[in-house]
Amino acid sequence: MNFLKKFFSKPEPPEQPPEFSREEAPEWFIQFKQDLVDGTTSEIRLSLHDTTHEGLAQVITRAGGEMKRSVTVELTRQEFDRLKVILGFSFPDDITDAPAGTEEESATIAVFKREPFMMRSGICNLAGWLDSKKSGPPVVEIGKILIEAKRRAPAA
Repeated sequence: MNFLKKFFSKPEPPEQPPEFSREEAPEWFIQFKQDLVDGTTSEIRLSLHDTTHEGLAQVITRAGGEMKRSVTVELTRQEFDRLKVILGFSFPDDITDAPAGTEEESATIAVFKREPFMMRSGICNLAGWLDSKKSGPPVVEIGKILIEAKRRAPAA
């Protein structure tokens, strides 16, 4: 009986990110997580505000579960516009896994839209894409923009 209940029941809807509960909530929220070979975890939490055309990325580094560093980086206008184009053409249907390379360097990218609330996520390996001029699947292109913002983060 449990099997049938599980099989026919609707999946639990994803939880909204806390950023959507704020007074000046973003229209979009993107969460990037990557476990690195050296044992650290890199996380980027990006809020996109359509009304002000700004994107703010919080770049967080953790080691052993403890936060080592957290800095905020503003997206350039070109990065913001590029993300909006990708989301406009790809969300929600094309935000899926992009298999390639090894799982050791893979990243999970979750995209949340505030209204109507929707969430899609995908796993990708950015290792072969970061310095490539060749365009990739939507999650790879989103990941490339986030990594570029991370590279501009001031040193702690």
